[in-house]
Amino acid sequence: MNMALTRIRRIARPMSLLVTLALVVLPLVLFVALLSGGFGEADLREQFTSITLPDTISPVAWAVTYGVGAISVVLVLLALWHMRILFSLYAMGDVLGLPAARAIRRIGLSLLALAVVGVVGNTLIILALTSGNPAGERALAIGFSNDDIFLFFASGLLIVIGWAMAEAARIADENRGFI
Repeated sequence: MNMALTRIRRIARPMSLLVTLALVVLPLVLFVALLSGGFGEADLREQFTSITLPDTISPVAWAVTYGVGAISVVLVLLALWHMRILFSLYAMGDVLGLPAARAIRRIGLSLLALAVVGVVGNTLIILALTSGNPAGERALAIGFSNDDIFLFFASGLLIVIGWAMAEAARIADENRGFI
């Protein structure tokens, strides 16, 4: 086995374990925070200090806020799941196969969906939170941060790398058939 593959396998094993740990710990931490009163009205008001919120947050606004948050968490967990698959494949020495290419592409798609939900979701949350305000005090804010832009580019890069690796794996399989 060559040195590069040995190094990949040596690094991939602990990374697979760390990602597996994150898949378990992240939902637990969020659940404990939710049970202990985290994600409450004070947190919401602190997060959205730049807009005028109504005195009482409507159930619809809470549903939109928690819904967008839940979708984001699911997308992060999905990306972590595919990272776990990729690191496990790498730990077994399968670095250029079709399963690895698919995992990379799926990580990219998960991150792209997370970026879209981040931008669209924040817009929907602000719209829902201010819908109870009197006319003239409602807000519609669409914004991109540097993080959003980076996530769009990084996800696009991973998607293209996944497609390219899948094509390379297909060509390698085809060439093996000729030998």
